[in-house]
Amino acid sequence: AALNNFALCKFKLESYQDAESIASLALNLDPENGKSLYYRGRARAALGNLEDARSDLELALQVSGNDRGVVIELDKVEKRIAAQQKQEKRMYGAMFA
Repeated sequence: AALNNFALCKFKLESYQDAESIASLALNLDPENGKSLYYRGRARAALGNLEDARSDLELALQVSGNDRGVVIELDKVEKRIAAQQKQEKRMYGAMFA
């Protein structure tokens, strides 16, 4: 619990890399800790590591049931991934047109 709280504090201070590392430490101790997965997923999303964030949040959803916070965060990440893919498609379409 202490590592989760520390990860959350780092996240709130916008030290996303530290938050990710601390949540990963917590996951080394308990690989199915839903809060650790959630905090690491949020940190990874903030760092732009959207695929890794999605993986963490999907696993957090499985572990913690339908936690509303996890569902909301996963939805945000899914929307960002979709927007990124749309932008890449548009960019590559323009390159090869």
